[in-house]
Amino acid sequence: MIDNETNFPPELEVTSDGYPSPGARNQRHIAAICRNSNSSSFEQIHGLAEYIMCKLNIPVRSNCSNDATTTASQKGDMYSFEPSSDGAYFPGRALDVMLWRAGKPVRIGSLGVIHPNTLKAYDIATPCSFVELNIQFACTT
Repeated sequence: MIDNETNFPPELEVTSDGYPSPGARNQRHIAAICRNSNSSSFEQIHGLAEYIMCKLNIPVRSNCSNDATTTASQKGDMYSFEPSSDGAYFPGRALDVMLWRAGKPVRIGSLGVIHPNTLKAYDIATPCSFVELNIQFACTT
């Protein structure tokens, strides 16, 4: 159980098998979970995702922008939030984070309110929200 001060945060152990697997690659991810006994904290997780993208100097892609109206300042990487159907999240309270590179969307993460069945499976007693982003793109061009 991770719903008390004794067991939270859980200890993490990093292990390696010692040899590279064919096709394997290292990726940098950032993840956060926010739990609160009074609310799901979706707004905090959503704000954190926006803050991370801001710190990576990736502007938000406007809903009204398209290839014909993209300005010179919008020709680099951009990000957007798109509705997600990931079953780990509560329906209607989940978003995929899309990176728009060279005009093409790539899913780099997700965020949302954790579904009650998922909370139960991990023995978490309070509502919470989660975000995970692959930030490897920030290290490569």
